[in-house]
Amino acid sequence: MTATESPIQGTWYNAFCSRLDLSVSETGRISGFYTSHTGSTGTSALLGQLDVGAAVTGQAGTPFALGIQWRLINEDQSNADGSWHWVSMFAGQYHPQQRVSKPGQTPYTLPETLEILNLLIATATLPGLADTAPVTWPQTLDFHRSPPEYYQGALPGEPVLYTPTAADNVSGAWLSSDGERLDLRSDFAAGQVTGSYTDADGVGFDVVGLVDTLAPAVERSVSWQGVTLSLMQSNSRGRKQLKVLAGGVDYRDTRNMSLWSSDLRSTSWTDRFVQQSLRASHFTRR
Repeated sequence: MTATESPIQGTWYNAFCSRLDLSVSETGRISGFYTSHTGSTGTSALLGQLDVGAAVTGQAGTPFALGIQWRLINEDQSNADGSWHWVSMFAGQYHPQQRVSKPGQTPYTLPETLEILNLLIATATLPGLADTAPVTWPQTLDFHRSPPEYYQGALPGEPVLYTPTAADNVSGAWLSSDGERLDLRSDFAAGQVTGSYTDADGVGFDVVGLVDTLAPAVERSVSWQGVTLSLMQSNSRGRKQLKVLAGGVDYRDTRNMSLWSSDLRSTSWTDRFVQQSLRASHFTRR
């Protein structure tokens, strides 16, 4: 499957009138923008991974891992509020258009759908929404090719110049109590993270992700430096395993990083409730 044939390539919309613009490289790197009409209205960057070698066959879904750092790239940083520090993991799966029929249920046609678990992690306070931090909100989102009837047609905003103000507390080697290892490198000017992950069984994964580069400010309490990571199994045969992680480095002790992790798997539309698992992990700087 080439980038132009990738089923998730292009523009998608959800019921909140949020817009998802995705590009997929030949190696499976996903990049793009999320334009939101809820919370802080504007455009945020996203980064993730897809196994471009996985063919779309029958009613099987195609998993993908995406991460979002909710800084608005089209707004000056002087307008920042607590939500600019937040991160999300998008544990997702693409489902092709298909006819769905189950006993006792009227058959229906499912349009092309991105079924996504959005684990939103509020790493900083925001009056009216997050009075303490960190707070985690899990939510399932469905995206489709066509916008809802009430969509106002907003486009992704043009990026503005942004100067990172936080320290890089993410780069380095991290070990979990379960024997997992993360080796991370930050391109702090771009707010991006690359590196590797090794699970407890010694299986290696390539890592891409995003990190919060906005320093804590006196008007808001920032508990964690947010980070979101998309993982794809390296040097494997057949369909590659995907993971997505999100959380942050504890500002009270930057030797500690807490992450939620999700393992993604291909399922049918009717079995999508088991398309991902979710667990908490704690990493310590080596």
